[in-house]
Amino acid sequence: MKIWVIICILIALLGIIAIIMIIEYHKYQWLITKLNKGENKLHKSLENKHQILLNYLAFLKDNISLPNTEFDEYQLINNNISLLEFDKLVTNFDNQIKTYINDNEKLLKKEELITINKNLEEANSSIQGYKKYYNENISTYNNLLKSFPTNIVGKIFKYQTKDYLEEQTDEHFKILDE
Repeated sequence: MKIWVIICILIALLGIIAIIMIIEYHKYQWLITKLNKGENKLHKSLENKHQILLNYLAFLKDNISLPNTEFDEYQLINNNISLLEFDKLVTNFDNQIKTYINDNEKLLKKEELITINKNLEEANSSIQGYKKYYNENISTYNNLLKSFPTNIVGKIFKYQTKDYLEEQTDEHFKILDE
């Protein structure tokens, strides 16, 4: 009789452990889905911003003289690069274009440029929102990897910590992670 009680207790414990493992595994899957969604939306927003910047560049070429090879690397951005790299390239492209606009303030009054700037502001706002969404979920995901019992599930499935999108945001969220 005692052996059956011990077997029942062991089966119950194993069942409880299995249920906990399943629940924790689903937490990871839920966050991974959110991260993938955030990455996809951010990538689409960066592609949109890149296209707006190409329109900006075309406008500049029509209105001022630019060096021929000044923007070549930005026109041929490959979408197969990492999200972080894509973001940096698009940001550098944006900064370089702003340098030309700041040197030619009379262009700011043209209607076409006003429309392009409005579209660029909307794209930047969207990108910032998706970055915040992504980084907040990265923080939660990385915290799961550090806390019990989710860290056990993370080790079983070989989940790795993920990086934040921006260096300054990275430092900000690392403080929150501690």
